[in-house]
Amino acid sequence: MRAEADPSVRAEARLAEFAARRLAIEADEPPVLRVLDALCHNELVTALGLDDAERAAVTPLQRWLAPLVDVRPDRLRRAA
Repeated sequence: MRAEADPSVRAEARLAEFAARRLAIEADEPPVLRVLDALCHNELVTALGLDDAERAAVTPLQRWLAPLVDVRPDRLRRAA
C-alpha cells in the first residue's frame, strides 16, 4: 500500500499543515500584554463578586501604560 493512500499518513500530513498555518497566523499577532490581562482579571473578579484577595496588585504606572506596553509584568502578584 502506498503511503499517500494510508489514512493515518494523510491525517498526520493534514495536522502538520494545520499546525503550520496556525503558527503562521500567530507569528503576525502582537505579544500578550500581561499587565492588561491582569487588569481584565481584576474587572472579572469585581463583576463576579469574588474576594478582593483574588485581585492582582497593579501599580498606577502599570495601569496607565497597560494598553501600550508591559511594565514589570514579573512583579504582578495577588493583592493581599
